[in-house]
Amino acid sequence: MSQFEFILIIISIVAGFAISEMLAGIGRSLRKSVVYRHSGLHYLAVLVLLFLATRYIWTLWDYRSLQWVFWNFLLLLLPVFAIALAARVISVPANSFSVDLEDHYFANAGAFYSLLIVLNASWALSDFVNLTHLREVIASDSFILVRFGAAAVGLVQFSWLAYTRRPSHHWALLIMTVAYLLYASFQSLTTLPE
Repeated sequence: MSQFEFILIIISIVAGFAISEMLAGIGRSLRKSVVYRHSGLHYLAVLVLLFLATRYIWTLWDYRSLQWVFWNFLLLLLPVFAIALAARVISVPANSFSVDLEDHYFANAGAFYSLLIVLNASWALSDFVNLTHLREVIASDSFILVRFGAAAVGLVQFSWLAYTRRPSHHWALLIMTVAYLLYASFQSLTTLPE
């Protein structure tokens, strides 16, 4: 077993817990006895987090030939911890009754988006620290530039979402995030891992 395989297993286990928490929260929210008012914002935020989790796992392939040291491992583990914590924050708690998902969303938006800021910043930091390696693997400076540009836009966007309580801003920025993640995902499909 290579170092990359070992590290990917650890990261995948934590990501699996996060995805399980998100799906369980959605399952709980679909029960009539738990939720009395649904919220598209809540479901959209969970969708964004699911996309980010799968994108993160997908982009780890870029690190497959990295010479691993402990700091690289920690930098790559921090984003998945942020994903797991964000999943816990945004999910409907197991012992909830009569939840208003709109209120739940806005009550937890500050913590949720703060964790997405940590996710985005640590992901970008990991890419920056390993930039020489990424240039060898990706071989496209424009793609790397887009990756860092998206991280910068994400930091600003998630900072604003953590701060504001205006539903129209949340809708607009979350829809933009989903659109970008769909675009980036389809772009990634054209460059499948070897």
